[in-house]
Amino acid sequence: MSGYLVETARESADYDRSGVVGGEDLAVWRSAFGAFADGNDFLTWQRRVGQSAAAAVIPEPASLALSLVGAVFLATVPKRKRL
Repeated sequence: MSGYLVETARESADYDRSGVVGGEDLAVWRSAFGAFADGNDFLTWQRRVGQSAAAAVIPEPASLALSLVGAVFLATVPKRKRL
């Protein structure tokens, strides 16, 4: 298992690049444990098992909208003058 595979799959937990996080990914993680993978990768796998890999790395639309509202608010608030 290469370090590249772990780095590209680390966030999605799809270590075998099948598109679905499942038992096969756990087997790949076990073979790389200690060399390229660690306990944090296992926790990511636990949280994402049963999901598609694409769904695992896409942020929620609500967080993007909230960030946009916050940026607009900060850009439109007038700055106070110091006394």
